[in-house]
Amino acid sequence: MTENSPIPRAAAAALFALLLGTFAYFHHPAPGWNVNSRLALTAAMVERGTVRLDGYFDSPDFETGDVAVFGGHYYSDKAIGVSLLGVPAYAALHAARLITGVEIPVRVRRYAVTLFSVGLCAAWAGVVLARLAARLLRRDGAPPAGAAGGGLAIAALLLTGTQMLFYSTLYMAYMPALLFALLAFERFEARRDAGGPVPWLACGVFMGLAVLCEYLFGALAVLFAGMLAVSARGAGAGSVARGLALFGVGALAGVAPFIGYTLAVFGSLTIPYQYHANAMFREYMARGLMGATAPKAAVLWLITVHPYRGLFAHSAFLLPAAWGLVVMARRPGWRAAGWFGLLAAAFYLLFNAGYYMWWGGWSFGPRHLI
Repeated sequence: MTENSPIPRAAAAALFALLLGTFAYFHHPAPGWNVNSRLALTAAMVERGTVRLDGYFDSPDFETGDVAVFGGHYYSDKAIGVSLLGVPAYAALHAARLITGVEIPVRVRRYAVTLFSVGLCAAWAGVVLARLAARLLRRDGAPPAGAAGGGLAIAALLLTGTQMLFYSTLYMAYMPALLFALLAFERFEARRDAGGPVPWLACGVFMGLAVLCEYLFGALAVLFAGMLAVSARGAGAGSVARGLALFGVGALAGVAPFIGYTLAVFGSLTIPYQYHANAMFREYMARGLMGATAPKAAVLWLITVHPYRGLFAHSAFLLPAAWGLVVMARRPGWRAAGWFGLLAAAFYLLFNAGYYMWWGGWSFGPRHLI
């Protein structure tokens, strides 16, 4: 272990292999609209060189209602990051089909593309989370070996003992977006341990890439920028302002593919939900913040402790973590991470409690809380 690597390389590699092998074990032959919308975009880009889903969204293999319609053509209504991440694996399979003349079933393509995009990102996220946890534990006085072991245990437990496991095996956005957010957070903490300046630009790029995968990570990016600003306030208002500008530039660079996509397809910077093919979804998603209005106490109960969708009902070991965030917010070495965690948890709990489709549609658990 070194100051910049709180987890031994061999241990990190073992964790990565364990997680990826776990994710490879699972396959979902009927994944639902959300997955099919993203996979259809990947297939359209590779097979036809287009972002239009005409002929895909209504086919048996890619059937989905998660589409936007504009100018007489159909498009995915999702953020495009995951669809882009799946292009290399899908392109390799498509090339093999063309060269050998052997048809590869869509279920096999879906499995391989999911594993080598979302699965890889999720396993990598586990390693980054282990490093981040070990760094925070060591900062609080834990010996290097104990901090490393604690970080590895925390990451393994979270990636296999919560709903993260299920979304690491589906072609959905949460785990890739989480990876990029964790990379930003871990880079900030590593620079802090080394006594260096805040990595504004790099953190902005990573957070922009998170938003490229999942719209709702925009709120996390704003909270993260606030945490960076508070951590750098001793350098003066001018320095913080310049740092936030760098963060913004980096975030724009990370999300630039989506900006280009919407400008090319819709002629303006927009979220495709505005053009959703289903009138009901279009109406509800236009309410409040992307479909979320005032939070409801009954829903908050259902997404926390109720067996139907309760986070703590499905992963009871997370309940003490709520108090753990309070403890972190009171300790000097963990204060920034603690407040960031508290504010992020509060926002997403309230958002999910006010979201019109709070149960998450075709899903397991309160997926907006990932």
